[in-house]
Amino acid sequence: MKQATQPPTTNLVDPQTPAPKPWLPIRIVRRGYRLTRAALILIALTQIVLVLTPAVERLYAWLDVTTPPAKADYIVCLGGNPARLLWAVDAYRRGFAPKVIVSNHPVAAEWMHDTLIQCGIPRDRIMTDSTSGTTEAHPAGIDRLPGIDPQTTRLLIVTSHHHSRRAAGCFAKAGYRHFSVFGAGFLPQQDVPYFMRLRCRLQLLPHVLYEYVGLLQYWLMGRI
Repeated sequence: MKQATQPPTTNLVDPQTPAPKPWLPIRIVRRGYRLTRAALILIALTQIVLVLTPAVERLYAWLDVTTPPAKADYIVCLGGNPARLLWAVDAYRRGFAPKVIVSNHPVAAEWMHDTLIQCGIPRDRIMTDSTSGTTEAHPAGIDRLPGIDPQTTRLLIVTSHHHSRRAAGCFAKAGYRHFSVFGAGFLPQQDVPYFMRLRCRLQLLPHVLYEYVGLLQYWLMGRI
């Protein structure tokens, strides 16, 4: 009588045995990819909400501490946006102050100085601070100019609307007691079609985010 043949045995994996973990660098890369993807999705959704709702205008309005121009001893045009020179020239021609100070890093400050001369402001009516490349540096750079006393000198500071709160905070922190901020540029319009407001929000959003990050940084570092 023939004996029954046994089927060939195979190395079966116990379903209860966990699969071996991937190599550590691979796990790190996968986790980093998932976190990055989630962060990008969250950022994209946040930007969509900000653009589709009035949130951008409200955040922008809080940044804006400008007031109508008032009489001062000096008009101070801060660097960072060439368009601010137009508002500085306008304030000078309207007689709000007899002199204009431009404040920026060396090369840009000289360019601002020459531009004001081309706009018709006499050379002897322009003072130049070429030592201030950041917002926090402007007050100290202007203080070094002859005739400036933070306790008594009246300044009309010209800067962008969204930059005005951080600039005002730096000047107040530096001890300036008599200054106002004149907004360079135009405020967002509300009486325009919805799609025009969407375009405006897309343009404003990078500036708004940049200023809020800058305010947080300056606050944490004690600069405002």
